[in-house]
This record gives sequence, structure tokens and C-alpha cells, in this order.
Amino acid sequence: MNIEPLRSSLLPSYTPATQTQSEPSAIEHARPKRASAVVDLETKKAATTLIRAGDAALSSLHSAAMMDEVMIKPTSKSLPVQSSVISDFPPVSTFGRAWAQLTHAIQSEPFASFASKHKIDTSTLKINTQSGWVIDCIANNKRASFNKYDEGYEQATAAVTAAARAFNSPPKSSVLYTGANRAETDVIGNFYGARQDGTQANALRLITEQQHHLTFDSLREPDSKAPEFNPATYSRIREQQREAIDDFAGEIALKPELRSPSQRTPKPSVEDADREMARMYSGALLSRRPEMASYGKGARTGFSFSEIPEYSTLGQHLRNAQVPPGKDAQISLAEISEFYAEPAPSDLTLVGTLTHASRLTRDGFRALNKDNPPTDEHLRAVQAKQRAAIQRLENPGATEVPAAPTQTPTAAVNPVAAIARRQFAGEPNLYSVVARLLGERIKQAAPSLDVDVNQLAIETPDPDNPGNVKRTQLMALALDYLAGGEAPNFTSTDRAFDTRPDLFAHTGNDPKVPLLLDLSALSTAIGALPGLLNSAYEADSHKYWNELAFSSPTNADSVFPDSRRTLISHILRNNLQLASMKQPGLDEEQRKTVDMVVRHPEGSTRPAPLDRNSSGATVYTLGGSTPNVVIHRYLSQSNRDILLLVEPSGKITPYDSWDDVEKAGHIRVELTGNMFDTQANTLIKQHRGDSLFNPPPTFGPENPTQANTPLPDWMNNADEAQRFVLHELNQGLASFIQRNKGRAYNSGIPDIGTFAQEQFDRLPESQKLTRHHAKDLSVTFQMSYGVSADGSTAFGSNHYKNESLTDVLINNLSGLPSGTLEVSKRVKDENGREVTFRVPALEKHGALQQVITDLDIGKTYPALLKEKLLDNPEEMAERRSLFVQQVPIEIQLKALELGIKGEAGFDNTGVRYVQEIFKPGTGPRMVDGNEIVIRPLAFDNKGEGTIDVVDSAYLIERKDGQGPTVLYRPLNGNAPLLQHPNRQALLEAIQTPGELQSYIIPWFAEAKARETYSGKGTTHPNFVAFGLNFGSIPYNKTIPLAMDTRLEQTLREGKLLEHLYQANAQNLISLAEQQSTSDAESRWATLKTGGFLLLNAVLPALRGPGAVLGYVLQAGGVINDLEVLSDERSQGKEAALADLLVNLASLLAHFKIRSQPETSTAQSARPVIGRGPLVTDVPGRSLLVDDVAAPTPPSNNRIVLGGQRRSNPLPATFKSLRTPTTASHASTSWATLRNPWVDNLQKSLEKMASVTGQKILTRSCWREA
Repeated sequence: MNIEPLRSSLLPSYTPATQTQSEPSAIEHARPKRASAVVDLETKKAATTLIRAGDAALSSLHSAAMMDEVMIKPTSKSLPVQSSVISDFPPVSTFGRAWAQLTHAIQSEPFASFASKHKIDTSTLKINTQSGWVIDCIANNKRASFNKYDEGYEQATAAVTAAARAFNSPPKSSVLYTGANRAETDVIGNFYGARQDGTQANALRLITEQQHHLTFDSLREPDSKAPEFNPATYSRIREQQREAIDDFAGEIALKPELRSPSQRTPKPSVEDADREMARMYSGALLSRRPEMASYGKGARTGFSFSEIPEYSTLGQHLRNAQVPPGKDAQISLAEISEFYAEPAPSDLTLVGTLTHASRLTRDGFRALNKDNPPTDEHLRAVQAKQRAAIQRLENPGATEVPAAPTQTPTAAVNPVAAIARRQFAGEPNLYSVVARLLGERIKQAAPSLDVDVNQLAIETPDPDNPGNVKRTQLMALALDYLAGGEAPNFTSTDRAFDTRPDLFAHTGNDPKVPLLLDLSALSTAIGALPGLLNSAYEADSHKYWNELAFSSPTNADSVFPDSRRTLISHILRNNLQLASMKQPGLDEEQRKTVDMVVRHPEGSTRPAPLDRNSSGATVYTLGGSTPNVVIHRYLSQSNRDILLLVEPSGKITPYDSWDDVEKAGHIRVELTGNMFDTQANTLIKQHRGDSLFNPPPTFGPENPTQANTPLPDWMNNADEAQRFVLHELNQGLASFIQRNKGRAYNSGIPDIGTFAQEQFDRLPESQKLTRHHAKDLSVTFQMSYGVSADGSTAFGSNHYKNESLTDVLINNLSGLPSGTLEVSKRVKDENGREVTFRVPALEKHGALQQVITDLDIGKTYPALLKEKLLDNPEEMAERRSLFVQQVPIEIQLKALELGIKGEAGFDNTGVRYVQEIFKPGTGPRMVDGNEIVIRPLAFDNKGEGTIDVVDSAYLIERKDGQGPTVLYRPLNGNAPLLQHPNRQALLEAIQTPGELQSYIIPWFAEAKARETYSGKGTTHPNFVAFGLNFGSIPYNKTIPLAMDTRLEQTLREGKLLEHLYQANAQNLISLAEQQSTSDAESRWATLKTGGFLLLNAVLPALRGPGAVLGYVLQAGGVINDLEVLSDERSQGKEAALADLLVNLASLLAHFKIRSQPETSTAQSARPVIGRGPLVTDVPGRSLLVDDVAAPTPPSNNRIVLGGQRRSNPLPATFKSLRTPTTASHASTSWATLRNPWVDNLQKSLEKMASVTGQKILTRSCWREA
């Protein structure tokens, strides 16, 4: 029969050729002769789309076939000699149409009769593509050749040779024809210019190119004009593609019925777009292999939003979100994997990666493979999302059913609950335990057998169809037995088969060959399951919950290196902490009671009350299986029992008396251990992870407008563990501010700039020579280049330096620059023009210098610090307490920021060192089994018999001095933390002239030490005698760093922060005592450079290490003037600020999906519903990373965390929003943004505006801004 190129042929019946083979010039490439037809633009466009889509689809098959060839001999440099064969390639493609014409010529007369006469197997033809003078084949079951000397050859092969010329690809001069629907991989590759040279490296290059371009390299769009992209072979195939498009357009213009119904009215195909997405995903996976990365643009970690296929399920989901991402928003591979429920490859070798990529390229995402319908609910949910996307395209005007209204809960919503949900979703279950037990039994019986128990099928006689057999998955048989079915009893006639689709590529085994397994032993193993399940489940569950909570390239180096069980405990603590700040209806004493438990979870370490007749906070567990607890505290002065029922979600229910508690059916059992650990263990034992979540509150209007809310780039680079810790610290900072009513340890102490201005303004006008305020004045210095050494002669060009008067007052120790000066004030006239007024009285010789000398900020400011920080014992105790609470949060935030950015040498190990040192409590500090200590930076000057200590500098490192060391300089605002690989590296950094050396030398405690180490003294100590410094002596050996132990006991006793408070204060006050010396000048300079960061009156959330939240404020364009929050005269500011911080901390957690999908023993056996941040509880209903529900009817089965039920996720939920945003655009974005957490933020800002009396950008004026 004829094999035609389309559903019915438009090729004319063959007419015997009159030309002979001696007239090759008369034989052209066999293009079909068609009647003249008018081709409209729509038809041409449809033909173009279909041909190009066919070429792209064939490229997928070609790439997958090359992957299979590489996997046959993965360790070899060469590919198998025999090329693989691709079947069922797209007929509507450039190659498919050319191959169809060749098939038509072979199966038509006169070649059909010639082949029949000579008994030629037409699927073995090797045809010369240039002259056509010879054809090699199998004839009469033997190898044979036919040429022009055989009778009738030229006439019979003329049309075949003409059609074969389409496959002419020099230096290849022949094409192997293997059948109508089959072609060798090499033949297809040569046709499209993707020529293989037989080496593995070349094959990997071709795979990389095609996976990157999603088509053959010769057909990539748009066509580049660069010569390297336009070789002759590319021009040939591009011309053939244009011819194929023209011919196909003409054919369908004549006979529109040639196209299938879907092709006649082409619509966007969600299925095709999802297959394209799968291929892109597979290409990105391949790019992570070093063998492939070198051929592309390096390893890919994701795609920008604009790259995601528009009509894919993911593309539709993002574009129909209430707040779609910007075009440059990055969608990570992990997020794509989570969305499509595609498991990450467990085998990261070249073979494992190729196996995974080959399946994705051929079949698409596993959940959407209709040939192998998924049985798991999570995978079915992906199919439901695809159906929803298809329906959305078919009915774009359809409105979705509005969600039922929900009640606003009393407890706050915890934005990190998705992390907890994922932990519970991945825990062991019946399926995973059975799979493990059977897998271990098979491994014992056949250690060398490579088999996946999930893909193992048993072939048994089919009782419903006598004489036939059926295959049943082994796991289905085992689970059926455990559900009450009959125990399987395999016989010698039964057989086991590995049903993995990639079996041959994975193992080299033929899938049709049964496995050598003792099936009777397998029957016995299934029969023994009931007696093993309980203990096996307990073991798997214990192992799972004690595994590390977060995945990272090096798990032990995560900034949250604790177990899943500990993570749940932390989330429970976060829930309660958030509720204590946000839940309405609680009074101050009730919030204090909760805070006591949050800050001191261990009952044994909870501080006793100052009032002996009162009681501290005590926690009671309740009878039965509930994870709820009751917190009790008695206040003697008011004779009041505070009783609070606490749920895992954080919800707090107050009771008036024990009688009320007992009436509610609760029984008291005092808990002395960690409250949150106990709750976590109860939740884990009862599988009640859903009790961590509350129904979402309702916020904002029903149809919010769209906007983007970008975060700083460094936050977007944080992995999930870093993100979680960042959220914890920010929430802790908010709790600190609320607990202390906005008071920090440095409250009431002006920063040095404000102090200098106030001192100047208080001077009488006769002394300061002006009526203007310091903040309004500036000083311009005119200096000449080339001033002589004595300052008497200046030459060269002039240089102007402008400083505020405030800075001039602070820079008093070093005096004023040489040259003339101008003092001026700038104001605006009635027309808004800037006018400058000179202040000549201060410009007179020596006048300004006299004012600076009178004020003497270098002496009076340290004196103020002494008064405020040390002189008053009661005030000092209060400030020290605040310091102990505040500084650990700030310094950990700074360490985490540096670790995420990779700055100051920091990595996760350095972050963990800082975390461990500054955590509360007593006892040794341990990281990875090593004790971590903090010690003064000191030099072991054995020659002098002294330990030379550097004030205000500490080393955080292992007790044995090995490994990395962190230099902590609490009074250095620019770089308080620096990490070095080891102590020697730190010493070399100190020896190198620069900022670090300049800081260290002045801060030596002893004057003689400063003389010894100045200049090059850190490398070769200076010779100091009779009070004179004779300079560095090359023969003097370098003085090493000391192993100072004086702080170790302080650390163990939990008194480190108290020591630092005292030491920092003393170091600052020493400036006043030593300001006349040169080293005091240098100390002063280091503090000026840092801006007295730790003694700045702006609250900690908006400066220094705590500035992470300030970044968000600035990034969103919300606050233009941070001084709104530094005005100590504003009443009620602390409540507004705490509220602001809580909402920003919540917002942070909603802007980031984790960087790596969590793996677990359960997931490796079987995908489990709820795995990862994308959870579906009913078909068509999806929750994204931040668990904000998509618009659907409410579920009866699950409580959803996040915003209102109609809220879609914020765009930045997908890893990073890197779209540049100008200030004006930022204001517009925030003006139009509607989201629960942003709405809360807006309310916080409006509240702050009302209590500060200062202008803040509120929603009403954001548009104007």
C-alpha cells in the first residue's frame, strides 16, 4: 500500500521519467507538483507554525535518542557503531515531508515492481544521494547491490534518486532508508545539520544545543547573521524548511480537510506547552553536568518568567495570579519541580541525569503522562491544574466561583507553616514502610540485582481469561493483602518483571526478560509483613524526624543544622510568639506571661519572679491526646491568676480561674521540660501537622490590582534554612521592641551627630556667632594642591571640599583643613529657588576653630556615654538588660546577611559560630562536635612575657584554635564581623596595610604594645627602648596570636553579654581620657567611620545589623525619611514599630520558595500528597509556596494557611524578583499592591503616622508619590 505524506496524498501519480541517469542536471529535488492555489496569510501562518512545531518535536526525539546512545557506553569516548532508530517521527515536519516523498517514490511504480522482481527488502535501502548510480540493500535475504548496468534500473530509480537528494549532506553521499515511519538518528541529524562524528563529546554538544534552543541548531530563531551560525548546511536546511512551508500551505489551501480538526482552527495547546516546559526543565538539568555545561552558558538554576511557555499550566497559573511576577522574575528549577510534582533526579551521575532528561524530553512531566496515568493524589492534582488551564483558555470570559467568606481568626497566621506542612507530608507511611521492607528482602535474596520495588510486577495466570496472563504490581499485591485480601502465593510458573520505562538504559537488561527472583521467598516476605509493620514504622518515623530539616549542598553546614523534630518545635515557638504580639484581646500581663515562656521554654531555666509572693510562668499539659497546654502565672499584688490555653497554631484562649479551665474538661499535669519540644512530639506522634495552621484572615478588597514588591537581591539568594532563620530573628526583634515598649539599650542617648548639633545650638549667639542651627549650616574648604610641608606656601590647582557643620564639629581632633573656608546656609525663596546665605562671622580666621575647641565633642560625648551607661547603677542595670536582649539578635542578623551575600569571608560555618556564641543559656557551645569559644584578640609576646590584648576585638573560633576564625569588632560599624579560613590567615590580614591593620593598632590596651606593633610591627616587631620607637627589626620574629582563655568561663556561665556591655562602654569612655594622644585620634577615627553604629539612637530595626527590615522599607518605596522612627518624643511609636516589624517579617517569609526540594525516605518510595510547598487537597485546588489559597470553594478537609481564600500568591513567592524598580515605580507599586501582609503593613504605617505626627507615605498618597 502507499504511505502518503498527509492524511490523503496530493502527490500526482508517478509518470515514468524520460530522463536518464546520465542527465542528472535535469533531475531536481522531488517537490510535489500542485495546482495553483491562492494562499492567504492565515494559511501560510498555520503552515509555518505546524512545520516548525514538527521540527521542534523531532529535535526532542533526536536529542533523547542521542542520550540513549551515550548511556549505552557512558564511560567510553565513542558512541556505538550502530545508530539508533527513531520511530513515529512527526510527518508534518521538514524531515517528515521529505521522508514521505522518498517513501512515496519507493512504494510507487516503477520502483515497486523493480523491488518485487528482485525481492528487495525496501526497509534496507542504502541510496546514493548524489548520482543515484547504485543502491545497496538486502535482496532475497542476501546483501546485494543494483546499479545502472542492471536492466531497468535507471528508469525504476529515477524518482527515488530525485527524492533522496533532499538528504544529500556532504561529505555523506548516501542515505539509509529503514521504513516509512522509521529513520536512523544519524540520518535525521545529518538532514538538519546536526552531524555526529561518533564521539561522546560531540553528542553531548549537540544535545546541549538542541535542548537549549528547543529545536535543531540550524533552525534556531531568530536567525543570527554571524557567520558561525550560518554555514552552508544551515542555509540548505532553512531553504528546505521554507519550501516545506510553502508546499504545505498550498496543499492545505487546495484541500483544507488535510488538516485535523485541531489543526484547522489552531488554538494554544496547554499540553504542548507543558511538554515544551518539560524539555526546558530537562535541558536545565543537563546543564548542571560539567560535561554539558561547557557547551552552553553554564549551569542553569531556573528560568525568568518571560521564558516560561505562556500557555503551559505553570505559565497560565503565573499569568492569572492576582499579582503576576515581573518578566525578569526568576522561577527556580526546584519551584518548577514542585509545581509539576516532578521528583528531582536521585542519581546525579551523567547516566542518571541523561536517563531523567531523556524521559522528560520524550514523555514530558511524569504527572502529565497519559500513557501511564498516575495513581497518587498529588500527581492527579497536577493533571487537575492542567485541565483548569485548558478550560481557562477555552472559556477566557468565565468567572470563577467566589470563595465563601471566612471568619477572621483570633490568632495570627504563621507564614512559615508551609515548611511544617511539608515535613509532615513527607513522613513515612504504610506504602513507604512496606516498600522498604520488601526492597530489603529482595536485596538480601539477590544482592546484585538492580530493581526498584515500586516498578516490580508479577506475571500470573489470568483467571478471568484462561490461557492468558496478567501483570500486577508487587506493591499492589502487598497492600491488598494488608487491607484484608488473600496472601499471594507465587508458584514456579509465575514470573517477575521490571517495568521501568528506562530499564534498558538504566541496567542494560531487556524488559521482556523475567527477573531471576525467588518468588516463593517473596510470598513469605509479604506474609510476614503484619508482624513487622509496627516496629518498622516506628523505626522509620524516628529516623525521619531526627534527620536534618533542610536540604543543602552540605547539610551539616546549614544555618539551621537541627532535625525536623526541632524545626517543628521552633515553628510552635514562632506561632506563640507571633500570637503574643498580634492576637487582640490580651492585656499587658498576659502578653508578658506568654513572653516568659517563649524566651525560656525550659521550665527549669525560667527566671523566678522578683515578688516572692507571686509565681513565675508554669506550663501544664492537658489530659488525653491534645497538644494544647495551659500557661499559669500568679500575681500577688492584684491577687490574679493568669491562665492561658495555648494551641499549636498559636491561638491563645484566656481563662479567669482554674475552675473555668477544669469545666472545659482540662486536667493539669505540670511540665518541667521544653514546652515546645513536648508539643512537637505530640503532634508528630498523632500526625497532627494541620493543627499548626489557622484559617486565613480576610484582608483587603476582592480584586486587588497588580504590582510587584521586590526584595533586595541578597535576600533572594538565601536558601530555605537561611530564610527561616532570618524570619525567626526578625520576629524576635519585633518581640524585643514590643516587650520593652520601643526602648533599646541606647535609648535616650543621642547619636554623635545629634549631640554635636544640640551642643552647638545651646551656645549663646555671642559665642557661636550665628543665630542659625547647626543642621542648616555647611562649610566649604578651599585647598590648594601641593601645599608645602610647613603650610606656608601653596601652589597648583584649587580643590573644594564641602562638609556639613555637624561633621566639622565631630572631626575636631584632627583640626580643620588648611586653606580658606566659607560657612553658608541654603534656603529656598518663594519661587522655590535655592539661595545661599554666607555667615561671615564664622569665616574669620580662627573663629570656627574656636567654636570647635569650646565644644570639644571628642571629650564631652564620651563623658555623656559614661553618665548614661555606667554612672547610675539602676540605669546601668536596665540598659545592660536591654543590651543582653538586643545585641544577640542584631549580630546574628548581620552574620546571616554576610553569609547570604558571601561577603567578609562569611559562610554558613561562620554564621553558626556566631549563632552558637550568642545564644542564651549556660554551658559549652558546640558546632559539629567541636567546642566554640570567644576570646580577646591578643598577641602572645613571649619575648616580653606579656599577652598584648586588643580592646574591642574578639575571636570566635574552635577552642583548639583549628579551622575558621571570626573576628568580632563590636565598635566597628562598617565591618563588625570578618571571617578568615584560619588564625594564620587572620594574622596575615592584620600584617597587610589597610583598614584592618589601621583599626587593630590603636586599640591595643597598652601604650607600649601600640609602639611595638605599629607600622610593620605586626610582621617584625618594632624595637622600643627608653620610650622611643626605633622601628621594625627584620630579625625579630613575628609575634603569634595568643590563645587567650579569660572569657571561656564567662561564656560558660552565660554572662558574655554583660561583659561586652561593660567592655564596650569602658572602651568608648577611654576616648575622653586619652584624646590628646595620637592613638586616641585613631580610635576616634575608627568610631567616626562606623558612625557610632552601636550607639546610634535610631531603633535597631532600622540601622546596623538590624537594617534588613529597613532595606525592605526602602525597596518598597514606603518610607522616605527614616527619622520618623527615631524621634524619641513621639508617643506610642514602639507599638507601631513592633507592628510594622511583625508584618514585614511575615512578608519576608512569603517572598521565597525553598531552593531545594526536600527529599525523604517516604518520597523516594512514593510521592506523597502535600509534598513541598504546593499542596492540593481537592482536585483543581492548589496552594502555592506561601500557602495563599487560589480562588476556589472552601475545602472541608483542610485549613488553609495564608491570606484570604481569594488571594493568589505574591509574585516574589517565586524565588526572586530582579526587576529593577525606580523610586517612582516603587511608590506606584506599593500604592496599588493589595495583599494581606502588605495591607497589615499599610495599617502599621498609618498607625505610626498618627502617633508620630510625621508624614509617612500612606496608601492615599502613594499614587501621588
